[in-house]
Amino acid sequence: MPRICLALLLAGASLFAAAPPATPLDDQVEAEIRLLRGDVQAGSRMVINDNMALTPQEAVAFWPIYDDYEVKSAKLGDARVAAIRSYLDNYDQMTPELTQAIADKVFSFQADRIKLARTTYKKVAKALTPKMAARFLQIDAALRSIIDLQVQAGLPLFK
Repeated sequence: MPRICLALLLAGASLFAAAPPATPLDDQVEAEIRLLRGDVQAGSRMVINDNMALTPQEAVAFWPIYDDYEVKSAKLGDARVAAIRSYLDNYDQMTPELTQAIADKVFSFQADRIKLARTTYKKVAKALTPKMAARFLQIDAALRSIIDLQVQAGLPLFK
């Protein structure tokens, strides 16, 4: 899979790269990922803002929680990016052991994402209301589902 396609795929995931770039082409890919991730994050923030319908007082309480959530979510993405890169880099010589290691990384990422969502729900529910926290989770889950679908659609199936 060409490196630019990899950049677009990973950018759609709104994740941050774990490893420093190793080549000039990797530098270009990393720059593309950063630019596209910024667009995804800005778009997500706009969708959340439009759908949360926060009062000015609620906004003061909500946005710092959301900002913290985004920072932590981005850090979680490092593991996902590493798993995707490992998968794509080893696609033609995938061993059972590497397959298992990648699956374990995916399960860990998913569990950590759920834990972060649960923690954020509690913070938003305490700062606002449980209903507003549920609304945030609903909006965020829809956005992440779209991103996940885009990522999965761009990955070849295991051989």
